[in-house]
Amino acid sequence: MDVPATFNFARWRLVGVVSMPLYLVWTHIFIGLRPEHFVFTIAFMLLFGLNKKTAWFAYLVLPFLLVGIGYENLRLIMDWRPEIHVADLYNTELALFGINTATGPVIPPLFFKTHNHPILDFITGLTYLLYLAETFIFGIYLVFKAPKKLAFITWGFFLLNLVGWITWIVWPAAPPWYVDKYGMGPADLAAPGDPAGAARFDALFGINLFHSFYARNGNVFGAMPSLHCAYPTLVALVAWPMGKKLRIFTILFAGTMYFSAMYLQHHYALDVIAGITYAITVFAGMLALERWRATADAGLPEAASATAEGS
Repeated sequence: MDVPATFNFARWRLVGVVSMPLYLVWTHIFIGLRPEHFVFTIAFMLLFGLNKKTAWFAYLVLPFLLVGIGYENLRLIMDWRPEIHVADLYNTELALFGINTATGPVIPPLFFKTHNHPILDFITGLTYLLYLAETFIFGIYLVFKAPKKLAFITWGFFLLNLVGWITWIVWPAAPPWYVDKYGMGPADLAAPGDPAGAARFDALFGINLFHSFYARNGNVFGAMPSLHCAYPTLVALVAWPMGKKLRIFTILFAGTMYFSAMYLQHHYALDVIAGITYAITVFAGMLALERWRATADAGLPEAASATAEGS
């Protein structure tokens, strides 16, 4: 892993030494400290402080840490949200993607509530569990195989979350399982998280994994867009030119995630489409920025030469 000559090790070592303890103080005051906060703080302080290579690695993966910090602090601004969208999103889904049944049309997520299979429960549950792992593992792969592409995953991941969070605050929306459980009336802001169809995965293995995870969910009304679907879409876009095997695997994983989001009743088809659209937009924006910077850098010698001749 080559470290660019322009990387200022002393500056980033200072950033690690100063910012990480401040992060602990902030978390203690506004969130409440847990053991993992100390683990991440110590790890990043060590990475930034040991040597230039470890500091460069910490710099590369810093967006992942920023996303974790940002997500945890979302609860501080949840009270700023306007009215939760419940019936309008459900009705739009029903009109566009309703599935005809003997008892009338139903939305795809609720169709799968009564049309499921243990094999699909296993595949979709496992896929849903790996939504972050795929992104992180692919990011680590890029560190060693294609470091120039890493920013598309790290900062792309950061930007995806940022625009997703903004949407959750500006246009909060209830997921399909919420409508099924509580109806389409005014949203109950005190409603706890629910594993919905993922409970079948827990039942398969006699565990409490999804139940415990969603019991800690601080944002029930973040259905639109589906970041579960946005992440693997971004990975597939970055992996596309990197070989046939990687391309096929990432596309299959993304497609399975799209299906899983609806099959497990956590997202509407509209949420899935929105997540895909967000990922494509972020990727296209970063690609345009990269090309602009390459063009600008290529023009620097000519500009410098022209300036020298003019003087």
